[in-house]
Amino acid sequence: MGRHAATALVATGHSASKRRAYRLRRIRLLGVILLLTCGVFATHSSLAAAQVSSVTLTPTQGPHGTVVTGNGSNWTPGDHIQAYWGDDNSILGSQVTVASGGTFVDQGLTIPSGATIGSHQILFSDIEGRYFEVASFNVTSVPPPTCPSTPKVTFQPSSGPLGTTFTITGTGWLTGGQVTSGLPYGSPGWFTGYQTPTVNATGGFSYNETVGTGPNGPTPPGSYVFTYVENYGGCALSFRQTFTVTTAGTSVTFRLPWTSGETWYYTGGPHNDSYGVGAILPSGTVQNAVDLAPPESRPCPGSAPLTNRWVVAAAPGKVVQASNSVVLIQHANGITSGYMHLANIKVSVGATVAAGNRLGNPSCLAPTGGSTSGIHLHFYLMQGGARSSIVGTMLSGWRIDAARTSTGAAINYNGTMTKAGVTRTANAGRCNASHPCGSIRNDIPAP
Repeated sequence: MGRHAATALVATGHSASKRRAYRLRRIRLLGVILLLTCGVFATHSSLAAAQVSSVTLTPTQGPHGTVVTGNGSNWTPGDHIQAYWGDDNSILGSQVTVASGGTFVDQGLTIPSGATIGSHQILFSDIEGRYFEVASFNVTSVPPPTCPSTPKVTFQPSSGPLGTTFTITGTGWLTGGQVTSGLPYGSPGWFTGYQTPTVNATGGFSYNETVGTGPNGPTPPGSYVFTYVENYGGCALSFRQTFTVTTAGTSVTFRLPWTSGETWYYTGGPHNDSYGVGAILPSGTVQNAVDLAPPESRPCPGSAPLTNRWVVAAAPGKVVQASNSVVLIQHANGITSGYMHLANIKVSVGATVAAGNRLGNPSCLAPTGGSTSGIHLHFYLMQGGARSSIVGTMLSGWRIDAARTSTGAAINYNGTMTKAGVTRTANAGRCNASHPCGSIRNDIPAP
């Protein structure tokens, strides 16, 4: 036992001596590593102190919209640099990569349009290194906007009696702005249909106004100067145009243009022939016509005229055309009513007609270049050689209205006729099981 114990003690003492020597070597090795590391750090710190990252701008000042170039030195090769506008940290330009020599060129940095006059910072950030440098740019002035030089407004027609509807067309205005208009303060007259149109992509706008009647109408004769103004994008534009009210005019009451006691159908709502069925119309487009069909459904072409049905004058007046399947009647207030697709025309140019006088039979006949898919009457309004809006017109107490989108744009051929709470609907010129047309009975006594 004793010998084994001694031997164990000797062995134990020997192992302890080896462990002390091992620890000493580890301490010395750690010391060397620390010295080397500190040397590396010191060397790196000295290098960083000698080579500080920097960036310069070309140019260093100018108005907003100036395109600036950033030139960097002593950045980490291969890292990516992104420039930011210091006011709101919005990105300027695209990322660029640092070249092997530690340099970069960041072109295409555009000074924001909303920059105020004065000094602003542009930050250049090293995405990988997570450090940045700052350069200053001085916004010296805000450049004047480029404004249209020849805004213009025309009226069509530019004169007429009370109740005249005229088209207002603007050209040469600044896209995106709104145009307001008005008469001089105290002008003794009102015009209905006022709008504040938004100028379209081609610098234009168009809409209709109507010379007021009754107590709100101007006193004829007289000229009224409209001033049109647009303040937008730093531009102040204006133009003046004159409308002349010629006479008081005479109020005209229209009746349904077919024989009394018959029921016809409202097949096509207010429309403009320059646009297709169901088209969403641009602002200011004049819808001057509706389609009305007799009870018999007859396809075109190929069907004979309906000689048992008669289209009649909607109001008294003078016949100014009676040919090529069309009759035009001029009324006392300057409005002309039109009746298209007629056969067996019974009136002649120069004749005076009363409301309800027979004009012709509905048929498949169409003016040159025209067409029709079924027998119907195309009833329309003109004034001064131009389309006159039929929207709002009353026919035997039935008010004509256009269908509109949620934003107020008119839908071509869609609309309603309403009387005493009863509404009839036209569905884009189609009459079938899916789209029934509203029936309208003419209760006006025969003349």
